[in-house]
Amino acid sequence: MRGHLRFWWRALYAAQYANADALYQRESALWGRAATDDGGRSAVEIRLSVERAGGTDNTEIRLYPGEGQQATPGAYALWPARSETRTNTPTAPSPHHS
Repeated sequence: MRGHLRFWWRALYAAQYANADALYQRESALWGRAATDDGGRSAVEIRLSVERAGGTDNTEIRLYPGEGQQATPGAYALWPARSETRTNTPTAPSPHHS
């Protein structure tokens, strides 16, 4: 989670710094860096709690439906989540299904 926030902070604020070193110094002060004499722990603390855990959606994603079947709506965008019979990889769980 913090890595995503750090990425977007850099994307939004990098242009405000004169050079890469100035950006690195500010980014390190805010988001932390490898523990050295100069740095370490991030000033940003994140707490995450799950209020309601959802179930797992094991619905088969059909990119290329067989006879009498329809493709899963949005199947093209979902191709990374589909099952793979060659590698015995199951369908990825859906975070939106409960």
